[in-house]
Amino acid sequence: MTSDIKSKTTKTREYKLPLLMAGGLFFLLMLVSMALLTITYVSSQLIVKNNDAKLHEQSGVISALVAETRLEALKHSVDLISEDRNFSNTGGWENNRQRLSYLTNAFYTQRESIIDMLALLSNEGEFLGELSAEAYKFPDIKKEISRKIKDTGSWFLASEEAEKEHPMRVMIYYKREMLNNITGKVEGILVGGIFVNSNHKLINEIKKRSGAQFVAITRNGNILSTAGKISTRLTGAELNLNMQDLQNTDENVKIYVSKILEHHFPKNGFSVLSAYPASSETTLTQLLFISSSLALALALILSAISAVVGQVMFLKPLKELITYARKVERQDENPQVPQSSIAEFNEVGHNLESVFTAF
Repeated sequence: MTSDIKSKTTKTREYKLPLLMAGGLFFLLMLVSMALLTITYVSSQLIVKNNDAKLHEQSGVISALVAETRLEALKHSVDLISEDRNFSNTGGWENNRQRLSYLTNAFYTQRESIIDMLALLSNEGEFLGELSAEAYKFPDIKKEISRKIKDTGSWFLASEEAEKEHPMRVMIYYKREMLNNITGKVEGILVGGIFVNSNHKLINEIKKRSGAQFVAITRNGNILSTAGKISTRLTGAELNLNMQDLQNTDENVKIYVSKILEHHFPKNGFSVLSAYPASSETTLTQLLFISSSLALALALILSAISAVVGQVMFLKPLKELITYARKVERQDENPQVPQSSIAEFNEVGHNLESVFTAF
């Protein structure tokens, strides 16, 4: 019994050699490029983060040093005045006209405007005289100074509510007891202070030395003074009201918060906000996009070149060998073995010639 079995031949899917070469090279180039770009981008991000951490630390150290230096200058000035014989040995405390005259001269002749307020108080906290560089009065601050006159320590804070433009006035002051040279008893108090909210020299010094675009001194979440400008998403927003506005800053700005004056006032929440341009990360992302586009374009160009090279170097000699074989098959007269610049193709051609001659 004969069985009729039809043999089926499966047709193999064919691909063009130049297309295979171009596609393979494109895939390989893109794979290598993406790997290199990824490694470079991750490494660059780590560098940027390390630089951010260093900038944050540097900003905090500079802000703290400038603030501490400012307070030390205030202390030094008050100590010099209190230790001057022309001030301390000027008659009894029942008549302070000469002392106040000396204070007036010392206050208005200070070179760097270190002291914003200079006052002489009695042992009971009564203001005997005061000198201030501010145009406004500060009655609540004076009451707080008088109330704390017998408290131990040298450094104190006094604050009061103010107008909408300046919601809080804060004074840091240093007091020095004036002793009687004979009895050694405290006969008066010399007080020197600075207003944090209006001390432009302090805030500008921090901004200058830290290199920040914008600097703000804050206390317990309230901005006391600012230097520089910062853009916000809020139309017409002024960053002298509250810290919440800082959450609406543009993405191209980085804000660092550093504590200051912790040595003198550890529980009073003084901080400095420093804003710097965040162009590094933005530039890094842009460079990644540009580099990826260039890598894609370069891979396409090299793939196209490889296709042309494959056409010239491989397909043309192969087609010539096929043409030679067909000439032999048709029994053409004197078919010539094609010569190529590739030795392997020449070897194949000579082998075909030997085979055809043998037949």
